[in-house]
Amino acid sequence: MLSTALAAAGKLLCLTGAMLPADQLGADGPANLRDAIQIAGDAGVRRLAGGSVLLALNQRIHLAQYVRKADSSLTGAFHSHPGPIGEVRGGRPLLYYAPVPPPQLLAPAPVQQQQQQQQGEPSAAQDQQQQQQPSAGAAPSWLPHAAFQRVRGGALAGQRVAIWTLTAGALSPPEALLQQLDGLVLAGSGTGSLSAATLGALAPWTAHLPCVVASRCGCGANHDDFCYRGSLEKYENRGFILRGGYEELNPLQARALLVMRLAALGRALV
Repeated sequence: MLSTALAAAGKLLCLTGAMLPADQLGADGPANLRDAIQIAGDAGVRRLAGGSVLLALNQRIHLAQYVRKADSSLTGAFHSHPGPIGEVRGGRPLLYYAPVPPPQLLAPAPVQQQQQQQQGEPSAAQDQQQQQQPSAGAAPSWLPHAAFQRVRGGALAGQRVAIWTLTAGALSPPEALLQQLDGLVLAGSGTGSLSAATLGALAPWTAHLPCVVASRCGCGANHDDFCYRGSLEKYENRGFILRGGYEELNPLQARALLVMRLAALGRALV
């Protein structure tokens, strides 16, 4: 949305940040800030990328609309598709190509498929999906642990585990939801960071509701005791689950593991 607003005005905005704390050896914040200032002030970049929102990190220049955080702790954590549009080399920003408007993300459905759906007729994709669905109670063949082999499909489906995504200013899960759950996965930013308000609101629930902390990045650990000392202890002392196989899992993977453990082993062994 910001890119669309700036495109009409022809303005350039360059964002930046840091992955390492300022007191860590090799802290990347000062260099990233320098690069962002150079990018924003470069006449060539403004001419080619005017109306764009750029992200300057780790000497690379990304289009912000395509950026995702792919790792929770590495300095090169941010990736974009199909890749950075430029780099900062020798103190000068170099663009490989000029930004283009993003393509349409959703193509319209074929007319025949739309008519079938309007008339209540199942499409070929729906027929295939129904054929691939396992029968109720079928034993999953992809569970490696011996205890998981005894789990029936119905037991897995009966586990009510939610993923709650935490963003800046996000609210904690309401009590009405927590009362209905068997487990909860908290998708935090970076290394699974939770705000003090979220910690305070959920700590009373961890005694009887398994609360797993995960990073919503594509990969990386859910805690970092090397750069942020005490981050693991801060959560585990209040009953949150970070280890035991959950360390490197993204929220969807953490939820899958929690569901299987609840179904096979019970709450005491999640």
